[in-house]
Amino acid sequence: MKIILFTSIYLMVNSSVVLGQHPTGFAASQASLVSTTPNSDEFVPNDNDPFFPGGIEALREYLKESAPYPRQARMAQIEGTVRVRFRVQPTGYLTDIQVVESGGEVLNRSALRAIAQMPRWFPSHRNGEAVARSVVMPITFRME
Repeated sequence: MKIILFTSIYLMVNSSVVLGQHPTGFAASQASLVSTTPNSDEFVPNDNDPFFPGGIEALREYLKESAPYPRQARMAQIEGTVRVRFRVQPTGYLTDIQVVESGGEVLNRSALRAIAQMPRWFPSHRNGEAVARSVVMPITFRME
Protein backbone atom coordinates (compact mmCIF):
# COMPACT_ATOMS: atom_id res chain seq x y z
CA MET A 1 0.00 0.00 0.00
CA LYS A 2 2.81 2.43 0.88
CA ILE A 3 4.64 1.65 -2.36
CA ILE A 4 1.56 2.36 -4.50
CA LEU A 5 0.83 5.64 -2.68
CA PHE A 6 4.46 6.78 -3.00
CA THR A 7 4.50 5.87 -6.69
CA SER A 8 1.28 7.80 -7.30
CA ILE A 9 2.59 10.90 -5.52
CA TYR A 10 5.92 10.61 -7.35
CA LEU A 11 4.16 10.39 -10.73
CA MET A 12 1.86 13.34 -9.96
CA VAL A 13 4.76 15.56 -8.87
CA ASN A 14 6.98 14.61 -11.81
CA SER A 15 4.11 15.02 -14.30
CA SER A 16 3.43 18.51 -12.97
CA VAL A 17 7.06 19.47 -13.28
CA VAL A 18 7.35 18.16 -16.83
CA LEU A 19 4.12 19.81 -17.98
CA GLY A 20 5.04 23.09 -16.34
CA GLN A 21 8.48 23.18 -17.95
CA HIS A 22 7.82 21.96 -21.47
CA PRO A 23 5.88 24.42 -23.68
CA THR A 24 4.72 21.64 -25.99
CA GLY A 25 3.38 19.45 -23.19
CA PHE A 26 -0.23 18.50 -22.57
CA ALA A 27 -1.20 21.95 -21.27
CA ALA A 28 0.00 23.65 -24.46
CA SER A 29 -1.78 21.15 -26.70
CA GLN A 30 -5.14 22.11 -25.17
CA ALA A 31 -4.78 25.65 -26.54
CA SER A 32 -6.80 25.25 -29.73
CA LEU A 33 -9.84 26.84 -28.08
CA VAL A 34 -8.07 29.96 -26.85
CA SER A 35 -6.21 32.76 -28.55
CA THR A 36 -2.98 32.44 -26.58
CA THR A 37 -1.30 29.68 -24.63
CA PRO A 38 1.00 30.11 -21.69
CA ASN A 39 4.75 30.04 -21.86
CA SER A 40 6.68 27.67 -19.62
CA ASP A 41 5.58 29.58 -16.48
CA GLU A 42 1.92 28.85 -17.05
CA PHE A 43 0.76 30.12 -13.66
CA VAL A 44 2.47 33.50 -13.94
CA PRO A 45 0.20 35.96 -15.77
CA ASN A 46 1.61 38.06 -18.59
CA ASP A 47 1.28 41.83 -18.58
CA ASN A 48 -0.06 41.73 -22.16
CA ASP A 49 -0.78 39.25 -24.92
CA PRO A 50 1.17 39.46 -28.18
CA PHE A 51 -0.52 41.54 -30.86
CA PHE A 52 -0.27 42.38 -34.54
CA PRO A 53 1.08 45.87 -35.33
CA GLY A 54 -1.93 48.12 -35.83
CA GLY A 55 -4.32 45.87 -33.91
CA ILE A 56 -7.20 43.68 -35.01
CA GLU A 57 -8.34 45.84 -37.94
CA ALA A 58 -4.83 45.91 -39.41
CA LEU A 59 -4.64 42.12 -38.99
CA ARG A 60 -7.95 41.66 -40.85
CA GLU A 61 -6.72 43.84 -43.70
CA TYR A 62 -3.41 41.97 -43.82
CA LEU A 63 -5.20 38.62 -44.04
CA LYS A 64 -7.55 39.86 -46.79
CA GLU A 65 -4.51 40.81 -48.87
CA SER A 66 -2.09 38.04 -47.89
CA ALA A 67 -4.42 35.03 -47.60
CA PRO A 68 -6.54 35.32 -50.74
CA TYR A 69 -9.05 32.63 -51.44
CA PRO A 70 -7.10 29.99 -53.38
CA ARG A 71 -8.31 29.68 -56.96
CA GLN A 72 -8.38 25.88 -56.75
CA ALA A 73 -10.58 26.02 -53.62
CA ARG A 74 -12.88 28.62 -55.19
CA MET A 75 -13.35 26.46 -58.31
CA ALA A 76 -14.15 23.41 -56.16
CA GLN A 77 -16.34 25.58 -53.88
CA ILE A 78 -14.36 24.58 -50.80
CA GLU A 79 -14.98 26.63 -47.66
CA GLY A 80 -13.54 26.18 -44.20
CA THR A 81 -11.61 27.46 -41.24
CA VAL A 82 -7.94 26.77 -40.67
CA ARG A 83 -6.62 27.18 -37.13
CA VAL A 84 -2.93 27.99 -37.13
CA ARG A 85 -0.76 27.95 -34.02
CA PHE A 86 2.46 29.93 -33.89
CA ARG A 87 4.83 31.26 -31.28
CA VAL A 88 5.56 34.97 -31.01
CA GLN A 89 9.17 35.19 -29.84
CA PRO A 90 10.43 38.02 -27.57
CA THR A 91 11.86 39.60 -30.73
CA GLY A 92 8.39 39.61 -32.36
CA TYR A 93 9.30 37.03 -35.00
CA LEU A 94 6.90 34.12 -35.53
CA THR A 95 8.16 30.54 -35.16
CA ASP A 96 6.72 27.02 -34.77
CA ILE A 97 3.95 27.71 -37.30
CA GLN A 98 1.62 24.74 -37.67
CA VAL A 99 -1.96 23.88 -38.56
CA VAL A 100 -3.88 22.60 -35.54
CA GLU A 101 -7.27 22.32 -37.28
CA SER A 102 -7.36 21.70 -41.00
CA GLY A 103 -9.66 23.29 -43.53
CA GLY A 104 -8.29 21.18 -46.37
CA GLU A 105 -4.85 21.06 -47.97
CA VAL A 106 -5.37 24.01 -50.32
CA LEU A 107 -6.74 26.27 -47.56
CA ASN A 108 -4.00 25.14 -45.16
CA ARG A 109 -1.27 26.18 -47.60
CA SER A 110 -2.78 29.63 -48.08
CA ALA A 111 -3.15 30.20 -44.33
CA LEU A 112 0.38 28.97 -43.54
CA ARG A 113 1.86 31.18 -46.27
CA ALA A 114 0.05 34.26 -44.90
CA ILE A 115 1.23 33.61 -41.32
CA ALA A 116 4.82 32.86 -42.40
CA GLN A 117 5.03 36.19 -44.27
CA MET A 118 3.57 38.30 -41.45
CA PRO A 119 5.56 41.25 -40.15
CA ARG A 120 6.96 41.11 -36.63
CA TRP A 121 4.37 41.20 -33.86
CA PHE A 122 4.57 43.07 -30.56
CA PRO A 123 5.53 40.35 -28.07
CA SER A 124 3.93 39.44 -24.77
CA HIS A 125 5.55 40.90 -21.65
CA ARG A 126 5.94 39.61 -18.12
CA ASN A 127 7.30 41.93 -15.44
CA GLY A 128 8.42 44.34 -18.14
CA GLU A 129 10.41 41.73 -20.06
CA ALA A 130 9.43 40.37 -23.48
CA VAL A 131 8.59 36.65 -23.41
CA ALA A 132 7.58 34.03 -25.99
CA ARG A 133 3.90 33.15 -26.20
CA SER A 134 1.83 30.88 -28.44
CA VAL A 135 -1.16 32.14 -30.39
CA VAL A 136 -3.89 30.15 -32.12
CA MET A 137 -5.46 32.08 -34.98
CA PRO A 138 -8.52 30.95 -36.95
CA ILE A 139 -8.52 31.96 -40.62
CA THR A 140 -11.89 31.46 -42.29
CA PHE A 141 -12.31 31.07 -46.05
CA ARG A 142 -15.88 31.75 -47.20
CA MET A 143 -17.26 32.16 -50.71
CA GLU A 144 -18.92 35.53 -51.20
